[in-house]
Amino acid sequence: MIPVRLSVKNFLSYRDNAPILNLESIHIACLCGENGHGKSALLDAMTWALWGQARARRQEDLIHKGQTDMAVELDFLARDDLYRVSRRYSVSAGRGAGHPVLELQIASDDDSTFRPITGNTMSDTQARIVEILHMDYDTFINTAFLRQGDADRFTNARPMERKAILTEVLDLSYYEALETKAKARVAGISTRLQETEVRISLHQQELDKKPEHEAQLSEVQQAVETLQNQSLTASADVESASQRVESLNAQTAELERLTPQLDNLRSRIRDLELRTRNHLEAVTRYQALLNRKGEIEEAHTRLTEAEAKRDRFARALSEKSPLDQQLAELTRTISVAHERLSGQVRQSQHRIDVDLEPKASRIQEYEQAFDALEPQRQELVIASTQMEQDRIELGNLSQELDTLNAASETMNSLERQRAELQQIIDLEHANIKNAADNINVAIERELRPNAERLTSLEAERQKLGAERENLQLVSSQIADAKAGLEKVEANIVILGQESDNLVQKMKDTRQKFDILEQGDALCPVCKQPLGDEGQSHLRSEYEKEGRESRRQHTENKTEQEKTKSQRQLLTDALLNMESAFDVRTRNLESANGRLNVEIENSKRAAGELAVQLPKLNEFRAGLASKDFCHKERQNLTELNTETRSLNFDPTRREQVQAERRDKGQSISNLEIRVNQGLLELQRDSDNLERNLKDARTAKSNLGPAREELSALQNRVDSEDYAQKTRVRAAELEAVIAELGYDAEEHASVDALASRLGEYAKMHRSMTDASERLPSEQALLSGASIELSELSDELSSAQSKQSDIETALLALPSAKSALKSAQGTLSGLESTLDDHRVRIGVLETQIQRSVEVEGIVKGLEKHRTSMVNERGLYSELVLAFGKNGIQA
Repeated sequence: MIPVRLSVKNFLSYRDNAPILNLESIHIACLCGENGHGKSALLDAMTWALWGQARARRQEDLIHKGQTDMAVELDFLARDDLYRVSRRYSVSAGRGAGHPVLELQIASDDDSTFRPITGNTMSDTQARIVEILHMDYDTFINTAFLRQGDADRFTNARPMERKAILTEVLDLSYYEALETKAKARVAGISTRLQETEVRISLHQQELDKKPEHEAQLSEVQQAVETLQNQSLTASADVESASQRVESLNAQTAELERLTPQLDNLRSRIRDLELRTRNHLEAVTRYQALLNRKGEIEEAHTRLTEAEAKRDRFARALSEKSPLDQQLAELTRTISVAHERLSGQVRQSQHRIDVDLEPKASRIQEYEQAFDALEPQRQELVIASTQMEQDRIELGNLSQELDTLNAASETMNSLERQRAELQQIIDLEHANIKNAADNINVAIERELRPNAERLTSLEAERQKLGAERENLQLVSSQIADAKAGLEKVEANIVILGQESDNLVQKMKDTRQKFDILEQGDALCPVCKQPLGDEGQSHLRSEYEKEGRESRRQHTENKTEQEKTKSQRQLLTDALLNMESAFDVRTRNLESANGRLNVEIENSKRAAGELAVQLPKLNEFRAGLASKDFCHKERQNLTELNTETRSLNFDPTRREQVQAERRDKGQSISNLEIRVNQGLLELQRDSDNLERNLKDARTAKSNLGPAREELSALQNRVDSEDYAQKTRVRAAELEAVIAELGYDAEEHASVDALASRLGEYAKMHRSMTDASERLPSEQALLSGASIELSELSDELSSAQSKQSDIETALLALPSAKSALKSAQGTLSGLESTLDDHRVRIGVLETQIQRSVEVEGIVKGLEKHRTSMVNERGLYSELVLAFGKNGIQA
């Protein structure tokens, strides 16, 4: 870490006007000056910005005296990158814990701008700073920065602590990782060497079986000649059985062709039977109708007569209906005229009974009511006098209430002053209680929990040690995985060599085959010319050898692909393991840095807890004894004395208010009653005067109304109304009587026509039956003849079907004999094929024994190379170990 730029505000001896310290062009610096002028404060500002720790025990002790906040901003270089860390701290307004802020930024490629890389919490950001610096605060003050009075910190540390510091400073973990990798290589080579020994041993066992394979080859070749003779006999048996089955299968096909013909004949017979039944039913139905000919014709004649009479009555009814409607209309007109004249009579009688006579009879009643209104006028005069006396009393009560209200205002002013003083006292009480609560909250939520976490953090540090041991185990697993991968690589190489050998073998076989095709070939054993039979035999052997080599080459390729896939899976798994190992290693280092910071914070919280607990007890004691706001409490006592000297009686004030309110309500009610009485008196007087006038007018109109009623009643009694309409109604009644329409006889004729209606349809059906009966009888005869012919044809076909089915009973036994012969032949051919395959396998095994001799020589050479390589990595283990470079 190289500091580049430092800015401080209100930090120790520096105020907010301190200039920015630019260290970019300075490589070696010497700070000199008198004590207390800020030399050490610059270095403390750097450590506080980076780790939040300095020589002071509390954050508040670092703030310049009289200020409430401080800030430090440091730009520094680390691993060729420029970073900026900003840390601020402000004191709480009460007595609670302060507010810290930590931000981390990294410069862009041209160092012109910064982008934030701050974590989600302060702990995350602090852990990131420790990861960038690769150093925590304790390591820094033990190695790079010797604080005043603390120069022997490293020498006085415990051996384990000194070792941890040196390991982190010198980065000895790099050599431990190299040692681990070298051990893994040694283990991997040892494993591969052991596998090579096993392969050499297995190949040697394979070479020992070569004489046995040669003897087995001779035995199998003799067995093949015997099986070929037995196969020829079995083929003849299969041919004879097959011909017998084919003959029976032909008869089966004939039976299948015959079955649809039988179905067709049965279907045609069913259709003819249906047609015959239909024709027979039609002939029977027609004959039944012709047998009822006399009955149907008589009923049809009666129906014709009834329908003619019904038509005549219908015409008379159509002429009578309009006349009935006209007569009904004239009757309604006469009734309306009678009802109108009767209504006029009822209206005139109602006017006399309800209006004129009642009004004329109440003239004396209205005159007496006028005289009864005088006592009401006298009562209203007395109420007006009482209302004026009540208004005088109301004025006196208002004056007394004004005096009491003035005293109440003074009392309220004193109460407000008392409330303000009490509010000041309560506010100070709340502030003290809030400060005590803030300290208590800081103690219970932060200081005490952080201080009590020290034991658990130490235990977590031990767990990190266990995680380191687990990582060493994972490192060994990675080494084992690499050894397995190297084993697969070697297997791929061996398979490739075997594949090349098979390709060369196929080429050699091809050359031999080509030589054989050119003619004049020699025997490969006795070197004598071969005849046609010898060339044919040798050509067959070369073809088998080529096919077997091709099969082995294909299997070898398949095995190569599987091994390569296995290599890819192992490679991916190894990469994942190494990636997870790197992540866990980085997480472990990050967790270690974070844990160191949290342990330091826990220790600092324990010191802060010892300071804040006495303050909390002091606040609580002051609250219990009320030792605050002495002046305000004295002023409150004086205000209480002045309030008592006013002698203000709120009860009398409320009593006067109630009497004034009741007196005002009484005056208001009395005024409403007087005004309402005057209105009612005027209204009653006007109503009486108007009713008296109406009564006298009704008395004068009563005589003419009675005369008019008598005249209307005489017209009703003598039917003196609608004379022309009465004459026209009499004329229409005479015309209707001349039509001679009888409704009962009309209904009787209509019922008779309805009962005989079905004989009209029966008459038409009888006429149709007489015309169609001869043709239906001819069709019935033809269908019967055709049905007899088809029945004979069906009987013949069924007889032929029975003969074929009898012959086919022997088909299962013929198929069984064929299957048995085929099974015997298949078994012989399968055994023969197995022996031929066995010959190819034995020849391949013999050839393989020759090839294995070369493979064993290659493996022995590879074994020697691995022994040398293992010795080299064993030396590297010693070189990178604790007794080597690390020592």
